[in-house]
Amino acid sequence: MSDRIAVMHEGRLLQVGTPEDIYQRPANRFVADFIGRTNLLEATVASADEVVLSNGMRVQAASELAFGTKVAVSLRPEQAFLDRRGDSPAGWPSIDGVLREVTYVGNALVHSVAVDWITIEVRTPYRSTETPLHTGAEVSVSWEPGGITVVGD
Repeated sequence: MSDRIAVMHEGRLLQVGTPEDIYQRPANRFVADFIGRTNLLEATVASADEVVLSNGMRVQAASELAFGTKVAVSLRPEQAFLDRRGDSPAGWPSIDGVLREVTYVGNALVHSVAVDWITIEVRTPYRSTETPLHTGAEVSVSWEPGGITVVGD
């Protein structure tokens, strides 16, 4: 494995960095989607530290892009948390939805959560001692403040 990666698309160099930099802080939408799985939530830049998601929800997220710029917010499935609706940690951003599918993949469970405008994937560690949520459950998807990345085109 290399200690630096270059991501190219259609002959253009998009980003060079460590694997962690590229995964955690992708330069744009293509890089975010190319390196691993991610949820891309459509948004608009409201200020240097806030975006407005497609559903009108305001979320704290740093961006150097201009006010009004259409962007996406990258939320990695393993950085999202799933709780029963209303049980998200205090102070964390959260979106309510309905659990549509749960897939067992060995060491993890992959949850598909339908929210009002998108389906969000949440990946949680599998623990045989826990009672999993079932399809149809009303849930909240949350993330730690700072756990998302704003990406432009």
